[in-house]
Amino acid sequence: MATYFVAGLFFILLLVVLLVLRVLNKQIKRINNNYYDGDMYNTVSDVFLMQRRMYAKKNKTAPSEQPDQDSVHSAEFSNSNADEALPQDAPVHAHDGHHPETWENRVRPYKRKSRLLTPNRSIMLEKLRLVFPRSDFEVFPNVRLADLITVDIPDWQGSRRDLELNDIAQFHLDFVICRKITTEVLAVIEIEDTNAPPHLVDSKSRALQAAGVSVHRLQGSAADNYKKLRGDILGEVPAPVSVPNPPPVQVAAA
Repeated sequence: MATYFVAGLFFILLLVVLLVLRVLNKQIKRINNNYYDGDMYNTVSDVFLMQRRMYAKKNKTAPSEQPDQDSVHSAEFSNSNADEALPQDAPVHAHDGHHPETWENRVRPYKRKSRLLTPNRSIMLEKLRLVFPRSDFEVFPNVRLADLITVDIPDWQGSRRDLELNDIAQFHLDFVICRKITTEVLAVIEIEDTNAPPHLVDSKSRALQAAGVSVHRLQGSAADNYKKLRGDILGEVPAPVSVPNPPPVQVAAA
């Protein structure tokens, strides 16, 4: 009798486990289907609508003009209604009530920068091009470190290769000096920045040193610093700075 009881109990537990696994399998399939169909990101519209509702509260918009809690999560709440309720500078989205916004067709929050280099970097670039004339050299600003060096690891060590590539992918170089025709890299010029994290500066320097790339630090904006920099890179001795003699003082005859 006890044997039948244990067997029955085991059979019931097995049925429960199979039922739980079936439910989990259905949930996983539903999540995967929603993910690949783009439905997983439909909640982005609800997030934008909530942001607009919070914006209305912050700017003390009339409560009657705000969507209620149910309409925030309703697909029938259109973008036109939200635009009527909020100012023009409120956060916007691409939801129109018929085509829910997904991650792919969302409004991209990007804008163009006014200039590629800061004014100080632009001045430094022009000074470097004076001491490294464009007839023989090229000076490139803001170069990715990954464009200058590569990882010398075979493909079969993929995990380590990816790790090393990710380590250098975050870095940019201030200026790179190359020869005009061959684009042979002569040196890297880094501007001394006291605000830069020391461990990042050290990691960048170690990567360049391991690749055999010459790195020079530019301190100050004086002309002598640029002449010394050219001499260090090209192996030249900078010419001494000539200081004109003051004119002789003429003493009037008594």
